Amino acid sequence: MRARIAAVVLAAAGIAVSTAAPAVAAPAPAAPALATRALAAPVLAAPAAVSPPACMAVAGRPCVWQDRDGEGIVGRAQISADQDQLTFARVEVELQGVWGGPWETVASATSVGPGSISVTTPRVVTTQRAVVCATGGPALDFSLRVTTCTAPY
Repeated sequence: MRARIAAVVLAAAGIAVSTAAPAVAAPAPAAPALATRALAAPVLAAPAAVSPPACMAVAGRPCVWQDRDGEGIVGRAQISADQDQLTFARVEVELQGVWGGPWETVASATSVGPGSISVTTPRVVTTQRAVVCATGGPALDFSLRVTTCTAPY
């Protein structure tokens, strides 16, 4: 019961911090790259390693961002947790073909492991609007998982 109360207090503190300081809680999105041609379907490739942006360290809440360059978009997420906790994290890149149309998941990656973990999707080459969403939390308690998304661009 104490663990649940502590989790609620941490979640409330995380919400308060992200509401009071959104510039600190959510990383600023990178400027979208200029597209030279439209592709009929996304192309997947291996992502390059980059360092994460400054994220608020709220236990159990995923920090999500997207890396864009002239070669495509990569979705990334990390989640902080105690080393003795089995943690779940999933990150997805979703594309929107037409404005107002449905979002389609074109790349995803999932990881389960002890403590803090990071997840990276394959690179997606596209000119369509994209959003990256991450779901994370305790692997054994689905009700405590949290989903966070970037702004579409």
